[in-house]
Amino acid sequence: MEDEEEAEEATPEEKLQIAQHFLLHSPPGQFGEVLADVQALVPGSMLDEGMIKGIARVYNCTNYRGARTDAGGHVILSKEGEIDLTHYVDTQTGNAFEVDHVSMEATLAEDFEGRGVDETAKAVEDKVREYVMGQYSSDAECAVYAVEAGLLVVVRSEKINLRNYWSGNWISTWNVYLGDAPSIAGTLKIHAHYFEDGNVQLQTHKVVPAATLPTGDIAAAIAAHIEAAEADLQAALEQMYAGMSHETFKAMRRIMPITRTKMKWNINEVALNINLRK
Repeated sequence: MEDEEEAEEATPEEKLQIAQHFLLHSPPGQFGEVLADVQALVPGSMLDEGMIKGIARVYNCTNYRGARTDAGGHVILSKEGEIDLTHYVDTQTGNAFEVDHVSMEATLAEDFEGRGVDETAKAVEDKVREYVMGQYSSDAECAVYAVEAGLLVVVRSEKINLRNYWSGNWISTWNVYLGDAPSIAGTLKIHAHYFEDGNVQLQTHKVVPAATLPTGDIAAAIAAHIEAAEADLQAALEQMYAGMSHETFKAMRRIMPITRTKMKWNINEVALNINLRK
């Protein structure tokens, strides 16, 4: 209609905010693909190299992504392990790595001072790593950081298979208080993306309330608590999917066709009807 107002074009500032939103919410392992699409939509001067690296850094640290090392391992990127904008500590060795946030390559920074290894954090990481190696695929990683009043435990796994149109990650973070009454609380997040002939995403999270840790082997107790909580979430997801198959989808389907007449599947009868219509 003539009196309808045309939509106003977004300002450069609004376009930049939209571009940042898309990039920061990229599906697992698809930051580069989203970046390529965004660059095709906005002026080249809007997303310069420094801006892209800054956005990638926030995305990587928020999702605890693992940068590949020359030795074939990964260094988890996080605010807790950040020495500066491009250097991160490997909690296993205490070494510092220089990270390219876009290519996700990590190079040992031999002339860069890392951090000492906290003995309590190292003991916990060893136990958690045993659990991760036994229950996850080979690309999963864990890290334990010494923070104020306790520890931060991170378990993450990322699976990327873009050739078959899917990717996903699993991230669980745990705050451990090491006071007179040690306790642990955590959050588990899952993000899965399937995009063959469509765009389907699953995003869910579970908050695990604080629980008191038993005295004795604190490292073993932390690993056992994480294993139990993650197993509970996996079991709940499996139960949900089973329910969707047997209950939800069945409830969505009509009991009878809209004609209120049951379909007759006798192939001879169908053939006869076709011949009679000729």
